[in-house]
Amino acid sequence: NPALRTKTSIPTLIACGEAEPEADRAAAQDLAARLGARHEQVREGASVLPLECPAALARAVLHLLEAA
Repeated sequence: NPALRTKTSIPTLIACGEAEPEADRAAAQDLAARLGARHEQVREGASVLPLECPAALARAVLHLLEAA
């Protein structure tokens, strides 16, 4: 998608769990790079980060906001 090749000035977090398949983790990292977004792999998570590891996801969001 060409629209996803534009970097954004809005603080953006692309998070994925380390238990995700390698292809999904790579896609998340690629999307973050194309958007100029922060990429975070959550150690404790897989597909549903808000349910599986809400504290770790909250820390990642806080780091994003603190850096903005």
